[in-house]
Amino acid sequence: MDDIYAAAAAQLELGHPIAFAVIVATTGSTPRKAGAKLLVSANGQQTGSIGGGCIEAAITGVCRELLSAADTNRLLTFNLTDEEAADAGLICGGQVRIWIERIAPAAAQPATGPATNS
Repeated sequence: MDDIYAAAAAQLELGHPIAFAVIVATTGSTPRKAGAKLLVSANGQQTGSIGGGCIEAAITGVCRELLSAADTNRLLTFNLTDEEAADAGLICGGQVRIWIERIAPAAAQPATGPATNS
């Protein structure tokens, strides 16, 4: 888990924006549970996993969209129970909600106040 935070810090220090995806809720059977994370950086580096397969591919695509868009976040829900999901090989039977947030390097810098002479 520490690797994902170290990777995020490294990318931001290099000036690369990142998209950070985290599973925030699940119901029923899902490949990964709440708390699973995926980091996608503007240079294509990926760290972590939210379950693999077509959900992870879709989330990676959304992350890349956010990295080049003005949007800063999205909340997506994937149903793994309907016929369409089964046709795509998603046979877990549950539902997963994933929060994706774009973080720009400037947003990662600590705020500094005015200098004071004491």
